[in-house]
Amino acid sequence: MTPNFGYTVLGFGSGGVPFSTEGGTATTHGNYTVHTFTSSGNFVLNGADTLAVDYLIVAGGGGGGHDGSATGNKKGGGGGGAGAFRTASATLSPGTFSVVVGAGGADGNSGADGSDSSFNSVTSAGGGGGGGNADAGRAGGSGGGAGGGGGSGGSGTTGGNAGGSATSTAGGGGGGQNTTGFNAGLDTGYGANTGQGGRGGEGTNNNYKTGSNIQYCGGGGGGNNEHVGTLGGPGGEPGGGGAGARSHIAGASAHYEGGGGGGCGALTDPPVGGDGHRGTVIIRYTTP
Repeated sequence: MTPNFGYTVLGFGSGGVPFSTEGGTATTHGNYTVHTFTSSGNFVLNGADTLAVDYLIVAGGGGGGHDGSATGNKKGGGGGGAGAFRTASATLSPGTFSVVVGAGGADGNSGADGSDSSFNSVTSAGGGGGGGNADAGRAGGSGGGAGGGGGSGGSGTTGGNAGGSATSTAGGGGGGQNTTGFNAGLDTGYGANTGQGGRGGEGTNNNYKTGSNIQYCGGGGGGNNEHVGTLGGPGGEPGGGGAGARSHIAGASAHYEGGGGGGCGALTDPPVGGDGHRGTVIIRYTTP
């Protein structure tokens, strides 16, 4: 698979009419030509009568939450929810088509929502931000996990899933495309403990980009409270959301377009969560 940055891709469309395509990073694998957008731009089709395309639209993940209290025993933040994952097919006529790639949400108290991504009148909703101190998770493509003491996770929209609930001290995991975020305090391989952040919800697979499955849209793990020394809840598997943080350690930024990890409580250092990952738009067609 060889990248083709900024150049046209030439071929013959329906009826043998020559055409070219532009936009994003162009690659090939097997029988397909693929345009991958990691920032907003245009997909341009010149010359063909029509061109049949498949496309994947992933929105930005929500940011992890953290406890912004000035003093006292701080609580684990909720994990950010994954941006929505949508696929579609269309037959395009020649023209210029806007591609919008949503940014990931920043961590905060509460974490910010991810931004929407869109192409050809199809939109994927940004993931919901994770809750901070006693905050519920925010609704989004997949919902953010609740912050420690905050109750329930945010709801998922456009096919996503809800975030996990919090304990009195730890944050719930952000929702993933394939499963809901896990509730705080569950045994997810790190030991059951009310101060343990919840695991991020699982993502889902797609093979448009390379011909092999890539994992997208896992939720961020919830943060622990300050008295639990292990790492916070892991990000969604598959999906690559950021892990929740322990004391004084920032939540990891997500990989593969997941939600950000929740921040962990800390008495002295300001606790922070991970930012949500930006989205992506992938357009493929059969190479003539």
